[in-house]
Amino acid sequence: KLKPKLTKKTLVIAAAIFASILILIVGTIVFQKLIARNTSAEYSENLENIIYTILDGAVESESCGNLINSVWYNSIYQVSDTTTDKYTRSNYGKGSYYDDFNDALSNLFSDSVFMSRVSNIQDNQKAVSNLMRKMINPPAEWEEAYVDLKMFYDAYVELTNLAISPTGSLSSYSSAFNEADSNLANYYSKMLLYIE
Repeated sequence: KLKPKLTKKTLVIAAAIFASILILIVGTIVFQKLIARNTSAEYSENLENIIYTILDGAVESESCGNLINSVWYNSIYQVSDTTTDKYTRSNYGKGSYYDDFNDALSNLFSDSVFMSRVSNIQDNQKAVSNLMRKMINPPAEWEEAYVDLKMFYDAYVELTNLAISPTGSLSSYSSAFNEADSNLANYYSKMLLYIE
């Protein structure tokens, strides 16, 4: 049998092909790592953004929920308070208490300033919902953070919904609101671990 002769030209071509393949493999690995690093950095940035957007809505919801609770309580128990009297008492807060606490709550939800705050909470809910869509399918190193984010988000939705549309009795509302507020605070503390 005749052995094919390896010429210098053949060896140079073979070495060039091998080097090209090696460069292509190394380049692909580097490129994939760069994409993964950029994806992770983008996810981290989005995570920080959604955490603080949720916090903004939560702070406003907590304030509105506390006012709802005060108006409800002060109306039932006829407690005078400069903050709630205009809702719980007739004659712009100078007359007698309304017989039905629903009248006081209705006054609160008819107040343009309060309704503007409720509208801000609703806008915040939409913004958070849009940001939440970006958080689906996290990179591997962010999967645990996403699980915690979902719990944080659920507590946020519960709290904001209670500020937008109170239901039940004063006791059940207060209990649900305090629980949602407490849950959100706990999850917020946990979320800070991912961005600090």
